[in-house]
Amino acid sequence: MSSRGGWYYLALISLTYSISANQFASAETESWSNVFDTSARYYAWTNSTGGSGSQIYVPFAVQTTGRPNDDWKLEFLVRSGYIWSRQSLNGVSATGSSVTDTTLGTTVTYYGWQGVQPFVSLNVNAPTAGASNGSTSTSRPDSDLVATPIFGQGWNIGPSGGASFAINQSLVATVSFGYTYRGPFDEGPSLSPLPPGQAPAAGRLKPGDVSTVNTGLGYKGDRLAAQISVSYSTETTTYHGALPLFQAGDRVIVSAKAGYAWTDNWSSRIATSYSHFNRNKVAQVGLPDLVRETLNSNSDVYSVSFDTSYARANYSIGPVVSYLYRNHNGYDPTNLAFTPAKTSWSAGVSGQIAPTNTTSISASVAHVWVNEGDSPDKIIPVNFLLVGSGIPASSTNAWVVSIGSNIRF
Repeated sequence: MSSRGGWYYLALISLTYSISANQFASAETESWSNVFDTSARYYAWTNSTGGSGSQIYVPFAVQTTGRPNDDWKLEFLVRSGYIWSRQSLNGVSATGSSVTDTTLGTTVTYYGWQGVQPFVSLNVNAPTAGASNGSTSTSRPDSDLVATPIFGQGWNIGPSGGASFAINQSLVATVSFGYTYRGPFDEGPSLSPLPPGQAPAAGRLKPGDVSTVNTGLGYKGDRLAAQISVSYSTETTTYHGALPLFQAGDRVIVSAKAGYAWTDNWSSRIATSYSHFNRNKVAQVGLPDLVRETLNSNSDVYSVSFDTSYARANYSIGPVVSYLYRNHNGYDPTNLAFTPAKTSWSAGVSGQIAPTNTTSISASVAHVWVNEGDSPDKIIPVNFLLVGSGIPASSTNAWVVSIGSNIRF
């Protein structure tokens, strides 16, 4: 098999059930509908240490939704894409390109009980990412800067289930539980300490499986819509070959978002999130079992975004700003790499136009400013100093441009 990266925490995305207060509004049988959604996103950045990079990401998805009768709703999703990424530093470049893995998902919701909607879902990550053109593992950009830094993983199978409860006409609560099996795949250099002069070898990585519980509360009024959700995840041990490598600490994610319609033409939205990992268990030389690390190698991440839009007839447009804060250097399991402490700001404009009743076109452009703290050489999970892995403090300037379309048929 080819060396692969990973949509490492697909579980946390695929198991999060989005709630809305109007989901109980109608029990009418809906005809089957299909939606095709795609976009092209371009990232380009330079930093004060002489580094630069760029990425092109083209995701696409097809979703089919229907109500065979009043009591049941069925949803099917297929999502994949193509990604090309390049980074350069001091004249040395690393490039990777590939189709991404493919996500297959289905959700079944039952509407036959008044005020309660149980649902079950199954999401599968199929490893369709092919061999990359270039040194893929070193072409992965910072996951705080680029939202899609990696290429693919192994088979992930994630069943989940839960229910939504109508507290009243405006308030809905949701609870769901899920488990994701994450299959093994070939990953880059071995993380085990090696004798002097021996080069690291590629090996088989088996990521830990993830169990998640999600709770949420949604409100929808005449002008205000708001939602808050909390997820708690635990993870089993990650293996490199037959050896236990580490067990990620339990993770908590809290997110909240709200939107308000000021007038018939003006509206605003705000979204915030917070994530925290507890301390990992790591391998120690000479010890047969994983032990809890003394200092937390994970970092807390805070983010907030805000936009205001003006809508009229078939178009809308408005400014968008966002802020991200990572409190200290930490290991990013999404990117299988160390990520330095940072603050990040972005500002831009986004818009959308609907040429027909079934087609919409969206576009956005934003500038990003990032200030990163310095990061010393890393001690990887087996208590082995990875010489040269540290990076100095730096500032980064980036541009993000996106154009997309949505077609309903």
